[in-house]
Amino acid sequence: EALLRWNHGVFGLQRPDRFIELAEDTGLILDIGHWGRCEVARFAAEVNLGRKTPLHFSVNVAAIELTHRDIVASVQDAVNESGADPAWLTLELTERMLVEETPQLVKMFNQLRELRVGLSVDDFGVGYSSFRYVDRYPLTEIKIDKALVGEVAQSAAKRIIIGAVIEIGRELGLDIVAEGIETEAQREALSVMECPFGQGYLFGAPVEADAFKALIGTILGSTA
Repeated sequence: EALLRWNHGVFGLQRPDRFIELAEDTGLILDIGHWGRCEVARFAAEVNLGRKTPLHFSVNVAAIELTHRDIVASVQDAVNESGADPAWLTLELTERMLVEETPQLVKMFNQLRELRVGLSVDDFGVGYSSFRYVDRYPLTEIKIDKALVGEVAQSAAKRIIIGAVIEIGRELGLDIVAEGIETEAQREALSVMECPFGQGYLFGAPVEADAFKALIGTILGSTA
């Protein structure tokens, strides 16, 4: 997953919660979002050059981009400029974006899937959660919110909810990712439930691009 950070000249490295809301309010997120997709596509093309098994990269989309930008054209520009395969990219959407179904939104998502771009619903299981999204939209992935994952080892109710998501994903051919795994107990509980994918600090902290390339070269091999 591509993570955005702002290296401020005075205040140092800033997390998204310090500046994304301001970027959305001012409209700067439209430029930032397009730039981010281009950078991720470029990086994917660089990392996957010569690889037998390509790595896939996900990037978040802001809600305002769905109404104020042609996301399909933005993604097309990104892959055309980089030479990346669109199938290497997944766009992460929040549940809030999916609440109000419109013909334009459905058309946009279908066009992205025609490009073979993945569509993921992020932070699933809290807030606006509803399994109806799975039926209404051409999703390829569901990411289980870390608020659920954080209590999976202690809460039977949380395990039931997560288990239902995993089973639905398996039946519908969706990838299921557990977010925010930080302890071995959480990993073990999810493994017993046969959750196919997980991410979190237990596996590794965010790293910069060069460190990531060195890491995957060590773990997977340059042409794996």
